[in-house]
Formats: sequence, C-alpha cells, structure tokens
Amino acid sequence: MPAISREIVEAATGLGTTYRRRALDAVHLATAVHVGADFFVTNNTRDFDPGAIAEVDVLTPEQL
Repeated sequence: MPAISREIVEAATGLGTTYRRRALDAVHLATAVHVGADFFVTNNTRDFDPGAIAEVDVLTPEQL
C-alpha cells in the first residue's frame, strides 16, 4: 500500500471534521482536493451529496 502524505492526512482531518465524513471518505476527498481534481465522481450520494462539498464539484457517473 502506498504511503499517504502528511498534507493529505491533515486535509482529510479538516475535511472529515467539516463535513462529518468517515476517515476513508475524507481521505478520498482530501486526495481529490490536493491533486486539484476538477471533480470527484462517486455513487455514494448519501455521503457526498452533489453540491454539498465546497472544495471540489461532486458528480455521479450519470452526470459525466
């Protein structure tokens, strides 16, 4: 398993707290934000409601 950077861990901690996300969900989100992703694609609309995350656009596969 690749190592995770301290920057992503710190961002995940902040995003997880802000959006009340579980650790792995927060790491996924923080990674997308850290690399400057244009959007974050997920089927998990319960935890990642499109429009609810300010740092990156959340899309479902149907929206691509």
